[in-house]
Amino acid sequence: MKKRTLSIRIVTILLVIVLSVPISCIKQNGFMPDIVKETISLDNSTPTIVAKAASTKKQKNAAYNKKAKKAYKKFLKKIKKQTKKEDGSYCDGYPVYYDQAEYSFSDVNNDGKLELVLLPGWGTGVGNDLYVYKKGKVKYIGTVGIISIVYKRGNMFFSSSGGGVSTGRWHKLKNGKLKLVAIYSSENGKIDPSFCKKNGKTISVKKMKKFIKKMSKKKTVNKLKKCKYLKNL
Repeated sequence: MKKRTLSIRIVTILLVIVLSVPISCIKQNGFMPDIVKETISLDNSTPTIVAKAASTKKQKNAAYNKKAKKAYKKFLKKIKKQTKKEDGSYCDGYPVYYDQAEYSFSDVNNDGKLELVLLPGWGTGVGNDLYVYKKGKVKYIGTVGIISIVYKRGNMFFSSSGGGVSTGRWHKLKNGKLKLVAIYSSENGKIDPSFCKKNGKTISVKKMKKFIKKMSKKKTVNKLKKCKYLKNL
């Protein structure tokens, strides 16, 4: 009985010593119980799991983009054929003009998936039509201004249109759906108080300026690729 009690005490002391010694020291001295080895193995595997997940997402996006590009080209060729026959006959947001229309396959919301940006050709400073590839089809989701800013996080992008009166818009594009987050209009640098909206509600010029300042501090990335002429497709 005494021998058994002594054995238990010795094992307990050894466990306390092992648990109190830093892992790095245990590694260096070559003594490491299996339970500790398993714990360290699990800790070291975490970056590998994250890397694998990122790699899988990248592969999925690459497969998606390959299908999307093919579908976008097929869709654009139909518009090209139609507008060549009758200029301005195709219209989702704005009439498309054969000689002037341009397009771009760009990741406008920085999620790794390509959207189709179509510049109709007339008054391209006014607006561009935006399309996504969803469930094997090309889907029109809305008309935006010239996309000039893409944010690194939050599925957000900014677009603007010119002319006598300038308009700025912040959009959110997620899961193939386009949402207008905020919009303002200005003339000669002065914001129109009757045209300041955020989340569908009218706000003051002061609040809009505060929002613009906040958004200007966010990290951005230029994702809009150079546009090509539709007639050359």
